[in-house]
Amino acid sequence: MKYKIISLSIVILAWMSALPTAQADEITCPSSVTIKSAHLDINNLPNDWAVSEKKDALLLLDGVGVYSDNPAKKIQQKPETGIIDGEQHQATWSVNTIYDEGGSWVSCSYNYEEVELVKKINPIMKSCWEIDSKDQFDRLQVTIKCSASELQEIK
Repeated sequence: MKYKIISLSIVILAWMSALPTAQADEITCPSSVTIKSAHLDINNLPNDWAVSEKKDALLLLDGVGVYSDNPAKKIQQKPETGIIDGEQHQATWSVNTIYDEGGSWVSCSYNYEEVELVKKINPIMKSCWEIDSKDQFDRLQVTIKCSASELQEIK
């Protein structure tokens, strides 16, 4: 009897491990970045003018985008309301489709795209949604959560 229970337990564990598991991933944009001032070289600087050197600058997150292929190619996707893993979200994207030759990417922009941080979305992810909030200093915080499940459109 003892061996039958152990054998049955092993069979159940093996069966459960073979079930597909929900896979998720998330990318959180830093709420701010600090940039060091670089020496500017301006063409056609008028006579009697000089370039002022700025100190380090703190730039705040002001936007997020999801791109088909590398963001340098400027193929930004439009977010739409959709359902992922049974939950409705206001800003969703299908990612890593056959049209995304270089994969899908997230771009975090600072100071109206003066600086952009980009990160590739895990290639096994099929859909993403946005979650935004404010931190204790009222600064924007954005997380892009992704799932291996397909995006379902709302009809």
